[in-house]
Order: sequence, then C-alpha cells, then structure tokens
Amino acid sequence: MNGGLIITIIPLITTLIGFYNFLYFITIGYGASISFNGLAIIILYYNELNFVSLFLSIFLIIYGIRLCSYLIVREFCYKSYIQTVKSEINRINSYPTIINTLAWIFCSLLYTSLSIPVYYIIINKSKKLLSSYISIGIIIFGFFLEIIADYQKTVAKKKNPRRFVSDGLYKIVRCPNYFGEMLIWIGFFLSAIQVYKNATQFIIAFLGLVTLIFVMFGGARRLEIRQDKNYGKMKEYQIYKANVPIMIPFVPIYSVKKHSWLVG
Repeated sequence: MNGGLIITIIPLITTLIGFYNFLYFITIGYGASISFNGLAIIILYYNELNFVSLFLSIFLIIYGIRLCSYLIVREFCYKSYIQTVKSEINRINSYPTIINTLAWIFCSLLYTSLSIPVYYIIINKSKKLLSSYISIGIIIFGFFLEIIADYQKTVAKKKNPRRFVSDGLYKIVRCPNYFGEMLIWIGFFLSAIQVYKNATQFIIAFLGLVTLIFVMFGGARRLEIRQDKNYGKMKEYQIYKANVPIMIPFVPIYSVKKHSWLVG
C-alpha cells in the first residue's frame, strides 16, 4: 500500500477517540496520530531511511508519546486543570455530530500534513539535505522549549493553582509551550524545503504548517480569555500581560483576544 495513503489513514483511525470526548481530537488523538505515523514510516521504509529521515521518524514517535503522557497525567492527576476548563469541556462536548465529523476530518488531515515532509524526503530520494540538518536543530530547540515550559507550568501550578504562571520561560513569553510547538513544525516543514518535487507537495506541507500556527494562536486567544476571566482583577496580572508578549518572545504582540477569527 502507498505510504502516503497509510499516513493519511492512521490519523483518521487514531482521532476517532474525539467522538468520545471532543477535546481528544486535538489532544490525545493528536499525539497518537503523530506517533503512529512516525512508526509507520519506519516500518514501511526501514531499508530506505537516511540519518535525517530516521531521526525525524523517531522524533515523531517520541513527540507523540511525550505529548500523550503529559496530557493524560494533566487530565487525570491535576484537579485544578479540570476545574479551570470544566465549563469549556462541557460546552464543546455538546457539539452536534456534523461538527464532530468535520473536526475529525480536519484534524486527521492536519496531522498527516505535519508528518508528510518525512515521507517526501524518503520518496524523493534527494541528497540535498543541508536544510534538513539545520531544521533538526530548530526541532530539538523547540522540543526542549516545550518540555521545559510544560514542566515549569506544572511546578508552578502545584505551588499555587490559583495564580497565573510568570516564572522561568514565562517571564519572556506568555505561551512558551505554544512557541516551542510552532518551532517544531516549522523545523519539519523546512527539513524538506530542498526536497519538495512539485507545487502540490510544497502546498500540502505548507498548509499543514500554516494551519498549525493558526491553531496555536487560536489556543493562545482561548488561554488569554480564560486568564482574563480568572486573573483580570489582579494588578500583578495586568502588569504582566502588558509587558510580556503572548506568543513570540521579543515580538510586541501582547493580546490576541480581540481577534475573534482566531477560533483554532
């Protein structure tokens, strides 16, 4: 069977869990899709893998496992998180079947397009991989940024679940985990920038990246709305929000709340 078809089918299967809980389309379904796509690529093309494609495939597996583990621990071990997002979970779980179906298809295609640069590196058999080595550095940096941000947030919430997080990486950007996530997939897209054989391949991978960035900014907007509701009356929070960029360090964008089109 065609490898491209397989890494398209896998997310359609793994994201079915979203029909049980809508949030799982973008959480556990996300991690599982990415991880299984990496595993599928290794199984299908183990004789054709070079250093770059092997690294990227293994990274997909590790990334998906780490994400699922973090999400499961957060959901079942931290009551403060559930209490914070309880109303939002109840709201999205009441969506009609058509919305669930569209979300399932959308998320599945997104996870395929995020994984697909590795597939293109393999099937196009290109040796122009300078950009791939540079991209590996970007991916690793983004990955550790995300891990550190998640760890710092977990520690801070254990100390004081009723306070916003402003220590560590959160001193320079309010959503360092989202920033790290964007760096990871920017790196994946760039890893095959010298390899894309035609406009179709480029567009499929590029659309995945652009959609992911849109979703991350949409997530930052939801977080800002939730934090404004929980901490808006705190002077300390108002000072923090006015001085720390919301998404990208040192880029003076301090709020995306007013942009209602950011619904990702």
